[in-house]
Amino acid sequence: MIVLGLLMAPVIGIAAEAGKGPRQPPRFENYRWIIVSYFDGTSLIDSRASSSIIFANGRVQGTGNCGALGGDYYLSGGVVRIHAETLLNDGPCFEVNLKEAQAILDALNKGERRIEQRADRIVLRDTTGAVQVVLTPGQ
Repeated sequence: MIVLGLLMAPVIGIAAEAGKGPRQPPRFENYRWIIVSYFDGTSLIDSRASSSIIFANGRVQGTGNCGALGGDYYLSGGVVRIHAETLLNDGPCFEVNLKEAQAILDALNKGERRIEQRADRIVLRDTTGAVQVVLTPGQ
C-alpha cells in the first residue's frame, strides 16, 4: 500500500496542477450566495423566490421577493451571528412572499449559526445542530 501511495503521489500532484484536482468551495465572506432552503419553524423547505445574500465587512446584503435584505453579522471562527431585516420596496408584496421573507429572516437571525462549508454549499446550523439555512454559490 505504501508503494502504491508513493507511485500515485506524482499523478495526484500533476492532476491538481492541471486544474483537475478537487475544487475548493468559495469563502463564506465576499461572495454571493443563493438561499436554497430555510427552516420555517417546522421543517426545512425550499425557497420559492430567488433570494441571495452577501456577507462582507460585517454587513449583510441581499435580495428577496419583497425587497432588499440588509443588516450586520459577526463572524468568529466557524460561527456567525446575523441581524438582518427586509427593506420593503414600494411595489406589491403578497402575503405568501412576506411570510417566506420573515421565515428566512428568522432562520438567519435567531441565535448563533455554525457554518458548515461543503464543496457545493454552505449549511448554517443552530446550536442544537438543526439546519436553519442552506446556501449555494451564486453566479
